[in-house]
Amino acid sequence: MRKTFVTLHVSAPEALRRALTDRDPNRVASRDPELQRVLYRGFASALGFLNKASHVLDAELAVPEALARSICQLALACPESARGGA
Repeated sequence: MRKTFVTLHVSAPEALRRALTDRDPNRVASRDPELQRVLYRGFASALGFLNKASHVLDAELAVPEALARSICQLALACPESARGGA
């Protein structure tokens, strides 16, 4: 079985905006701007690896349905050699 890894990428300000507007009362740590900055720096430093090891999709403006469609297409039809940023 072939495994397909997908990484969704948004900017640091967008990640914080989404956390702050999420009504889930259990979402506490991700609403901390300083923690978000630290985590995003780690994510940003891993992007080179992630681009080689997974399909990185820009989720900044994409609607969930479009992202789901892209992920399904990647999982079902994308050859192993087509890995990388999208």
